[in-house]
Amino acid sequence: MAAALLTSSLRLRGATEFVLAFYLVAFSLVVVLELLLSPGHDLTPGWLLAVLTGAVVVSAAVWVLVGRPRSPSFRPAASAMRDAVRDPLVAILAVAVLGAFGYVAALIVGTAPNDYDVLWYHLARAAFWKQQHAIAYVPGANDGRLNGFPPNAEIADSFTMILGRTERFAGFVQLSALVATMVAIAGIARRIGLSTRQALFGALLFATLPVVVLQSATAFNDLVFAAFLACCAYFLFSWTRLSLALAALALGLAIGTKITALLALPVLALLGAFLYPRRRWPALVLVGVAGVALGSYWYLFNFAKTRHFNGSVAQASQATPVGHGNTYSVAGVVAHTMRLAIDGVDPSGAVGRDRFLYVIAAAVVLVVGLRARRRAGALEVLLAAAIAAVPLAFQPVQHGLLHAYQKLWVSLSRHTLAFLGFDKHLTRASPFQSWYGPLGLLLVLAGFGLAWIGLRRGTLPRVAILLALAPVVWLVLQAITTFYSLFDGRYVIFAVALAAVLWGLVLPIRPLAWAATAIAVTAVALALLHYDEKPSGVGVLGGSAPMSVWDMSRAQVLARFLHPGETEVVATLEREARKGDTIELAIRREDVSYPYFGSRLDRRVVFAGDEATGVVMRAPAEANWLVVAPGMVLGPPDPVRNLNLPWKRVAGGHGWMLYRRV
Repeated sequence: MAAALLTSSLRLRGATEFVLAFYLVAFSLVVVLELLLSPGHDLTPGWLLAVLTGAVVVSAAVWVLVGRPRSPSFRPAASAMRDAVRDPLVAILAVAVLGAFGYVAALIVGTAPNDYDVLWYHLARAAFWKQQHAIAYVPGANDGRLNGFPPNAEIADSFTMILGRTERFAGFVQLSALVATMVAIAGIARRIGLSTRQALFGALLFATLPVVVLQSATAFNDLVFAAFLACCAYFLFSWTRLSLALAALALGLAIGTKITALLALPVLALLGAFLYPRRRWPALVLVGVAGVALGSYWYLFNFAKTRHFNGSVAQASQATPVGHGNTYSVAGVVAHTMRLAIDGVDPSGAVGRDRFLYVIAAAVVLVVGLRARRRAGALEVLLAAAIAAVPLAFQPVQHGLLHAYQKLWVSLSRHTLAFLGFDKHLTRASPFQSWYGPLGLLLVLAGFGLAWIGLRRGTLPRVAILLALAPVVWLVLQAITTFYSLFDGRYVIFAVALAAVLWGLVLPIRPLAWAATAIAVTAVALALLHYDEKPSGVGVLGGSAPMSVWDMSRAQVLARFLHPGETEVVATLEREARKGDTIELAIRREDVSYPYFGSRLDRRVVFAGDEATGVVMRAPAEANWLVVAPGMVLGPPDPVRNLNLPWKRVAGGHGWMLYRRV
């Protein structure tokens, strides 16, 4: 309510502007209110509801003072949407996306989180903040990222956890971010002259990309920072003080969510340079400065605590062992860019016999095209059907490109560049590893040609060229500034969203539009059916299928990335730990802490390890349970042998031990 009143007070004219501004204002309120309650450790359900009520009262007063402005009418937008879905392709995509969102919502509410980084620090830090009633450093944290990384997305997660007293709703933070990104894509498309049907078509296609739809089912933060950047880009298309202020706010929220958002600064600067004459560039610089200033609060907090802007993550002992490849050289940047481009040839979800669903999709395109051949020639229909079947070739093509890449750099005696990091699993559908599927690559490539044709014909502004090139620009920036990792495709979401602005241009080219729709529907179905972390257990065309996530207990779902022995520890606690129990963790930096809170977040979790060494633990004074990871040193004094604190080992294996106080 407070966000709606404040957004109405801005007197925005269009429905798209209102929706995106509402998203930014609502998210900002959550962040600001939780931060205000943190210094006194007052971040409790009661106080949070109280300040939310106060925010509504203040917002209502502001709304009255500015003349009780009404929000813009949504009737024209609703009418345009109804007209858009009369196109059968838009309708098919809309049904597919709504179905995907329904399944994603079921995954969010009905299954436990089990993505490694989510258990490691995304949800873990939100749970610790709920426990300590403050957005603040976690005492004795085993991993620097629990404290050092920007917190905006996790603050929103904690909001759902504090008020809901459960983990079940945290995933909706990312799902809502996807919806906001889609609105921004459609809004920018309309700004550059595309029809409502085309704008909606492009936004829906974006939602079917594997890494996008899979991310929306998780508590990662990649969609959140991409949504803020997409909002920032949208508001740059309007040269008003209010739109520039909203652009700065969106940029600040993005930088306060993920440090990778800094890579967007050159892209947004180029966007402004394409949109406006030089005399307005100083104002754009002010937008960037204001956004960076707004988003830098946690970096300054880190510096005050640790003398590092990135907190203890900046220390060598906190380096992440995930197979990064050092590419900080001219040749390394070239190799890095090439390797990222090869990873973009992505057949995610095309597993076993189900990969032949693309053949069925191609057959459908062929039949539909021949029935409508009055509007399309036979050759065009055959071409569209062939394009719909192209994803079948992605796995051998990616394998061949990677082999050629490695052979090239070996021949140049640069073996470290030839074998960067770990090899990617080609068909694994994962929010951490997947890229943008066959459709993403094909439409990014098609976007170059469509933008050029539109520019030559005068039907598109020159900024369309930048939108088409945004993924390439981002990949080069990423190659220059970071190491290679096979998990880094998710960072490109914002750039792909900019490219997706142009994808609606395919809609009037009906054979190609049918092919794109067929690939989109097939790809999103395969990604969700064969979601690696949470498999459906369904093989559409038969063959072997993994156990379904819907048949697993919470402990079994959590165990997806747990170490041997740790699984038994977590399962035992799921069965036997009670509400209010304190669980003390003597775990290593690479071990996760979130599973020990329980699904109702009603256990107290504390770290027993020494933050400096990570191996020496103190005696637990009030703990009901003690979890000891392999290699952890017990003592001195050894709490297990301390006669004043009797403990009984109840579970473990492979070096893991779970003790219960008796």
